[in-house]
Amino acid sequence: MKNTDHFPPTHYDIYKFRQSFVDSYLRKDLENIKFKNLVPPFSSIDDFTVAFEEYWEEYKIDAFFQYGSQVVDSYDEFSLMLESSSEYPKMLYSATGEYLNAINFESFGKKTFYFSENLVERIAITELDAPAEFLKLPFKSCMFVFTGKTVLDAYYAITNNSVPTYSDSISVYISELPYKGYSKLFLWATHCGYEKNYCAIKRELLIHPDWKIDNAIRTDWDQIYDAYPDWADQDHLSLSQLLTPDDDDESRFFHQGRAFYRIVMNAVLYLASNDPDIQASFSPQKELMKQFKDVKSTAKQKKKLSAIKRISGLNGSLVGANMEPIRIIKGKNWTGSSSKDQMTLSLRFLVRGHWRNQRYGKNNKLRRLTFIEPYYKGPDVGEVINRPYIAK
Repeated sequence: MKNTDHFPPTHYDIYKFRQSFVDSYLRKDLENIKFKNLVPPFSSIDDFTVAFEEYWEEYKIDAFFQYGSQVVDSYDEFSLMLESSSEYPKMLYSATGEYLNAINFESFGKKTFYFSENLVERIAITELDAPAEFLKLPFKSCMFVFTGKTVLDAYYAITNNSVPTYSDSISVYISELPYKGYSKLFLWATHCGYEKNYCAIKRELLIHPDWKIDNAIRTDWDQIYDAYPDWADQDHLSLSQLLTPDDDDESRFFHQGRAFYRIVMNAVLYLASNDPDIQASFSPQKELMKQFKDVKSTAKQKKKLSAIKRISGLNGSLVGANMEPIRIIKGKNWTGSSSKDQMTLSLRFLVRGHWRNQRYGKNNKLRRLTFIEPYYKGPDVGEVINRPYIAK
């Protein structure tokens, strides 16, 4: 993505496009939250909603007119058919999650961070060696947006499925909530486009002060509930859930899922680090919509609409937009000699990135994370990618 470009459509854009009727219900719940002085973010719609049941009814009516009317004659028949379907629980769960994410996201001003593919390449090979307590979000609820082969391959490794398309983005709704005297991160990662929702994965991570980030990624809720039975929520089986396809095997999050959550957790750390590359990006979508309304030609309207759908309507931050790709700079082979013969060495290897927990401030009492970027090391050294790190 060029520095001057805006980021691509997010799940939130697509959700609002498909279900324009959801706005009135979200507003009703947001007003209720404010009126009752409730404190977002939330981990369940039961903590705040007065409007979801009405929304769900309209959701089903909309589904009837979109495709149900082709199968049955009346909405009542469709509703009975839907509720007896084996897919109904998943459909309701997904709708509940999307609604919850929208409430949390809007409660904190729809803060959106798009991470460049060049930055993702770096944080994908950066060690998870920082203390888990450094996992602090810039806002209590926000959205991370990712694109590209590195993150999509890591995401679909969790499902053991091939990547259906590299064209659409992954949106990760992420919220920080108090939990049993500690805190937890609530993550909902969705890969979707205007044509289709491909996959959605929910995961919750416990943030324990004695853990490293790698321990947090491997949060085993079954083990935790065995040790602390009174911690178990009634719906604890859904704390980690693969929505598509349905699977209760949580161990895949500790192994196949490690690469994806490494990217997301290192993205959190990067935002809080010493010198992150962040720049504001304002969506041109409203201006494009004005231009679209003035266009008379059908062909030009289609072209404008296509351009509008290629960008997000959200304002946000571009993170790592100025980073160059990691490159190997080819040079002359290093030649070493011995008394017997001469040999040529051309070995080069990648040094993984890591986090430096650095003291700074008066009497060095404060601490700050500094990102030590990955680099290639070899006989001709190549180009070191990281910059000098100085805490100010």
